[in-house]
Amino acid sequence: MKKLKKTKLIEEIKKGEKSGFSSDFNRDTFKEDLHQKYATKE
Repeated sequence: MKKLKKTKLIEEIKKGEKSGFSSDFNRDTFKEDLHQKYATKE
């Protein structure tokens, strides 16, 4: 189930990149921000 969510998220991010909605989208920065915001504490 977790892998399915990850795959779906990646697909949606790729769609967003191709859409051209955000001209200054940076995947690495976006990913970093997500990790900082939603990182699980182990």
